[in-house]
Amino acid sequence: MKHPAFEHAAKRIAKKIYKTGLFHSIDIDAENCAVTYKDAHMKAYCFQWLQGFEFGVFRIGIVHRWTASMPTFESEYNSIGDVERAYFEAIHQEQTDNPDYVLRTSKQFILN
Repeated sequence: MKHPAFEHAAKRIAKKIYKTGLFHSIDIDAENCAVTYKDAHMKAYCFQWLQGFEFGVFRIGIVHRWTASMPTFESEYNSIGDVERAYFEAIHQEQTDNPDYVLRTSKQFILN
């Protein structure tokens, strides 16, 4: 579900982030109203527009990934298999709709 304010903010954020040359894997997900990207240290950055509100949330964090042995959906939970798991540990979170704030904060976290 796209939000008109998200489309405008997402394009500006992606353009500004791309121009810095400091980030990679830039993705605009219109379905979930999110812009995500990573830095060279694999720190994840995400700006997400909250449905029903007139602002977004900007988060910076680390994605922890692991494989767990547990019952699998494919076996109708009758046998154990390896399942990929992930957890996002936020180290910064702020409500904003300002693309300049997102750029400034992203650069601050990568350069400091």
